[in-house]
Amino acid sequence: MKEFSYFIEEKFNNYKMIDFLKSIGYSNEIIQKIKFGGISVNEKISTNVNDRVKTNDQVKIIFPDDELNLYAPAVKGDLKVVYEDDYFIAVIKEKGILTHSSKSNSIISLEQLFYGYIAPLKLKFRAINRLDRDTSGIILIAKDMLSASLLSNQMKDGLIKKTYSALLLGVPKQNHFFINENILRESPSSMKRVCDKNGKTAITECLSIKDLNNGLSLAEIYLHTGRTHQIRVHFSYIGFPLYADSLYGEKVDGKTYTLHAKRLEFTHPFTKKKIILNSEIDI
Repeated sequence: MKEFSYFIEEKFNNYKMIDFLKSIGYSNEIIQKIKFGGISVNEKISTNVNDRVKTNDQVKIIFPDDELNLYAPAVKGDLKVVYEDDYFIAVIKEKGILTHSSKSNSIISLEQLFYGYIAPLKLKFRAINRLDRDTSGIILIAKDMLSASLLSNQMKDGLIKKTYSALLLGVPKQNHFFINENILRESPSSMKRVCDKNGKTAITECLSIKDLNNGLSLAEIYLHTGRTHQIRVHFSYIGFPLYADSLYGEKVDGKTYTLHAKRLEFTHPFTKKKIILNSEIDI
């Protein structure tokens, strides 16, 4: 169980408990899980989230034990950690493995490697960002419900900056450009996306292009939005699909596309320090 403790500042005097918790980042889902026995005020259990708090009250929050995914048995493996503290861990997902496990898929997942790494602790796998099986790079994993809520809010508000490397078929003439084309699903039953004015806003910024002198180029890409397959869709649309992308470009036997989440920048939800995480890829 994990515990957080707060002393009520004057600005929160006479707030309802539920309003105080929401103001410091607790989601409705978390409040539902802790409201019966997980909240204490001045060492006394509080079960009514409409009770009011007073200046200098000590509020303690105790989270219940996590419920783990039964379809993700722990696997001991080489988990590459780029950052870790009491609140979250940042790791590298290798190309070819899943982010999450599922009942219908036996391919090893990052979730299983996380459980193997964190053992004997039993923490739920709370990935803040998700990468497709053939996409590699940095993934943030929160260690508790509150950290997950705060980081997820940053992600939703566009406050976590995501930069990628992608191997392109062809060499764009410009080094720095934007692709601003809406994206929607090709059909209700298809996983493929297309650029269409009726879709959702999607903005991709290409920061640089490196000509590899073999008909391919390496692009550094910053996502201003986070649509499914956004980079793959956008670069295919402008005529430079990811090399070996069989869905949006040309199939290459024995190969699949190269897309790597190389950098994440965000504010630590508790220390408020700027966090910059980097992971380069060899081409």
